[in-house]
Amino acid sequence: FFPVNHYQFFFFLFISILYWILNKSERNDMWNKIKLFGKKLSLLHYILVASFLIIFLLYPIAGLPPLDSLSYHIPSITWIEYYPATPGIANIEERIGFNSNYLLISGLFTFRFLLNDPVYLVHILITMLVFIWSFYEVITSKFEIKRLILFVLLTIFIWSLSFYFFSTWTDTIPNIVTLYIVAKALLYPSVQKKKHLFHISIAVYLLTLKLSFAAFGLIIALFFIYHLYKDKQYRSFSFISVFSILLVGLWCVRNIIISGYMIYPVHQLDFFTFDWKVPEAICM
Repeated sequence: FFPVNHYQFFFFLFISILYWILNKSERNDMWNKIKLFGKKLSLLHYILVASFLIIFLLYPIAGLPPLDSLSYHIPSITWIEYYPATPGIANIEERIGFNSNYLLISGLFTFRFLLNDPVYLVHILITMLVFIWSFYEVITSKFEIKRLILFVLLTIFIWSLSFYFFSTWTDTIPNIVTLYIVAKALLYPSVQKKKHLFHISIAVYLLTLKLSFAAFGLIIALFFIYHLYKDKQYRSFSFISVFSILLVGLWCVRNIIISGYMIYPVHQLDFFTFDWKVPEAICM
């Protein structure tokens, strides 16, 4: 509803720093986990990880950005950085109406104010973190077969997406996060059942990143919400329910502003008669 740029970036950075300063126990716990992670990897392991990352990052340099990136991702992110949600902007380019929250996040981290030209780092960072986690699982398990298979599949999958690394792509984060959630559920089923809030938040957020992931996100969210209610964790149930409704509700409001529809391009959900509404024929 307002421009998303480096001012918000510094605000969230300040909040994050303040949080870690005030939460000494969590800060120490995180630091101990990082040190433990470092101790379990040898110099050779670091070299292997760095080699993989360099290959992934160098591979797409010679390629051109995909069509979607040039036609509406980059223009949308640029608009988001400078202007608030604009009524009917989807009439200029109908795909802007898809309103992926990935584009909003990207506006925070373009570092345009510092580098003059924008960079798109969010999907790269998340992909690399999941890749390093998978590699760590293989090493610490001493090459257990199921973790090794997971690592190989993940490597192939990331390689197939690496063409889009230096541009923008709304499919990358939903795909990688979905794969991560499934992998964690297979490797640590008993632990994952206890992480209700994490999984519900991620599942609901996937819906706002890519509408095609709505079914998966809703199934995961409803599964964990049911277990919260079943276990009589009413406080957590209430909190996550309100959070989910608020998150999706604000996303729907932004949809209405930019396209005239609650969920674009689902023209069947046509509840409004704004003069900026995208014609139904275009939604089809």
